[in-house]
Amino acid sequence: MMIRAILASVLVLAAGGVVSAAEKDVPVYELRTYYAAPGRLDDLNARFRDHTLELFDKHGLKSIGYWTPVDNTDNVLIYMLAFPSAETREKAWNSFRADPNWKEVREKTEANGRLVIAKKVARDRIISLTDGQARHGRKTQSVRFDGFKLHLLGVAAVRALEPVEARVGFRQDVQ
Repeated sequence: MMIRAILASVLVLAAGGVVSAAEKDVPVYELRTYYAAPGRLDDLNARFRDHTLELFDKHGLKSIGYWTPVDNTDNVLIYMLAFPSAETREKAWNSFRADPNWKEVREKTEANGRLVIAKKVARDRIISLTDGQARHGRKTQSVRFDGFKLHLLGVAAVRALEPVEARVGFRQDVQ
């Protein structure tokens, strides 16, 4: 246990160098908003469910979630994708768009007209984590927590990493 504490201290002191080396491959997330043609939102959802999700997986487009507004008068579908880096995002989309299976699915599902009348991916919607380790949330309406997702404990000399999870409990747990 003492060795872990010492290694944790070393990691904190050396974190500046570790973080700057890893910044080259910062994960990015893409938030997309599609406006379905009138009466075609169910068809668009079916295309994602039956075809697109599998093709996304094939080409490295990792789905985070899919949403529709509660009051969806505009036939909106919102979804988020994750990528290891901006470069892999570009490669994944290019590969997906060139896939003959995607072209066939798109042609088949749009035989009766376009499913999507507008796509919006504003520049500010391709985002990266400000602090990938920070976590903030609520355990109940009145109890908030601040903590950390995961820390890697490492020894620079041997280049070994050991995952160590750090969690802050309820306030009364720390007092």
